[in-house]
Amino acid sequence: MPLLPIISRPIPDHRRPYSCYRLDLPGGVKDRPRTTAEDALESLQERQLLCKLCSAPVTRQKEAVSKNGLHEHVFFNPSGITFEIRCFLRAPGCSVEGEPTTAFSWFSGYSWQYGLCSTCLTHLGWRFTAANDSFFALISNRLME
Repeated sequence: MPLLPIISRPIPDHRRPYSCYRLDLPGGVKDRPRTTAEDALESLQERQLLCKLCSAPVTRQKEAVSKNGLHEHVFFNPSGITFEIRCFLRAPGCSVEGEPTTAFSWFSGYSWQYGLCSTCLTHLGWRFTAANDSFFALISNRLME
């Protein structure tokens, strides 16, 4: 199998030429063996997050998203109760209850509703909705892997 040169240019520090080569694999990249790191990353992304009370599947790690630049946040409600939350694009194991409200919303421009475990009805967090976006903010200590 021939090696095909991609770049040949001098290294600025040493003024010596160097070459990079591309190795064409038969069948393309999909036929190459997977690395342990790739397997570990896929396993992490596919890992289910479960309701801590009843062990029902709630979401997957691959659904994690950042909001306001962070995946994890710490907020308090009007009663002064502090919640450590994690944001997810989807949470199929969560049922959404209550009328949408913007009162005391932790995310500007979003309304929220309660997110309950679809199996045992434990309060797992909230679903936040804006004009063109929605996500789940799930309470960290009510989930387990």
